Amino acid sequence: MKKAFLFAFFGLMFALPVHATVLGVADGDLIKIKSDGNPSNPSNRVVYYLDRDWKRHPFPNLQVYYSWYHDFLSVKELSPEDMATFRMGTPVSYRPGTRLVKIASVPKVYAVEPGGALRWIESEAVAKTLYGNDWNKRVDDVAESFFGSYHEGVPLTVPVWPTGTAVRRLTDGAVFVIDGMMKHPISLDAASSLRMYSKNFVQTDDDLSDYADAIPVLAKDPLYLDTSQMAMVETEPQPAIDFPERNQALAPGKSVVLTSFRLVTGKPAILRTLSVAISGLPQGSAAPLTNLHVTDGDGNDLFGIQQLPVTMNETETLNFSGAFTTKKDSVNFVQVRADVPVTIPSGTAYVVSVTRSGISLFDGGNGTTPLRFWYPTIVASGAKTR
Repeated sequence: MKKAFLFAFFGLMFALPVHATVLGVADGDLIKIKSDGNPSNPSNRVVYYLDRDWKRHPFPNLQVYYSWYHDFLSVKELSPEDMATFRMGTPVSYRPGTRLVKIASVPKVYAVEPGGALRWIESEAVAKTLYGNDWNKRVDDVAESFFGSYHEGVPLTVPVWPTGTAVRRLTDGAVFVIDGMMKHPISLDAASSLRMYSKNFVQTDDDLSDYADAIPVLAKDPLYLDTSQMAMVETEPQPAIDFPERNQALAPGKSVVLTSFRLVTGKPAILRTLSVAISGLPQGSAAPLTNLHVTDGDGNDLFGIQQLPVTMNETETLNFSGAFTTKKDSVNFVQVRADVPVTIPSGTAYVVSVTRSGISLFDGGNGTTPLRFWYPTIVASGAKTR
């Protein structure tokens, strides 16, 4: 028993610098080496964040520093010898939701989420919807030597604010912190105590009804105060569906894509049902399309083959079911295909609609928990024979 206590005691001594209280520093402090008066000495300028494990995390540049702090008044100075007693940690990454980043060698702009996760903003349209016409003023260049501190997640294919973004609703001035598909209200006093500055708030006239209400963010919440982000849990983005591809015209005697969409998933997901409504096709004694089926991007059949009835209604809805499982951090293409008879009249047109209610997604981990997902408000597409 005594031996176990002694081992635990000495383990604690090694984990905690015994002189930390003498130096007057604590976890969460900002520290730097005392200046030696030589302006060319780079060690005079580096500021570190001291985490709960007593590691010091350097700020790569002023832009990263100002995403977390607005001045240097709380920085404590140590001698080089005292600084050396603290182990080096990873560089501090941008505060989630504050700035957009890019590097010179890659023509992409990224949003930053907790844990240094990057979300490529796939199109300027998405960037403008989220951040306005002057969205490019939020972009900072990151030195390629520090880019390895981040890791790339799934792209932002739909306009959803990245986790960590503070959004001010213009209709009433309320401020919320976005967390996936939830919004946490936060008072201005709480935001100030958490060093969340209004200069980084995103202004929006959106009513934010797409985001579920969540508990308020409290002042001094360590989840938001920890600059090392050790306390932060990296989020897995909710699934998102979009329809980026043009649809193929009906070609007699060919197999064609009636409609297609992308399913982007941060966590593994299972697509179990898909309802497809088809209208505009001629009604008669012969089905205008045959062998309707759903495939993945590689052409693999997902849910079996269905046929339109010989006597068609104005709109026919086909309900596909099965289990298409996606991988973590993946972009998946789903296509609705059909065979076009050679007898179909020239100029025949069709319209395909896929609605949110006709899609069911489940957690790929347990297979039973339904997942909310981002989806366009109206999805309808069409084409005709050449």
